[in-house]
Amino acid sequence: MMLFFCQASRTIVHASGLCLDRADIKSGGNVVVKTCSGADSQKWEFEHYLSLNLPPSTESPVKR
Repeated sequence: MMLFFCQASRTIVHASGLCLDRADIKSGGNVVVKTCSGADSQKWEFEHYLSLNLPPSTESPVKR
């Protein structure tokens, strides 16, 4: 599965163009992919990750 983290919008985008979304998910539930809407439930933040020093507009691949 190929995923991309867009630093500008803080979204994680699937190769299909859909965004990871955690809306209406209970604790321990599965994250789903939905049409990208910019909703808060589609914004992600990473506290600990390898910094590649990419420009803010560059999308970096995230493999699962």
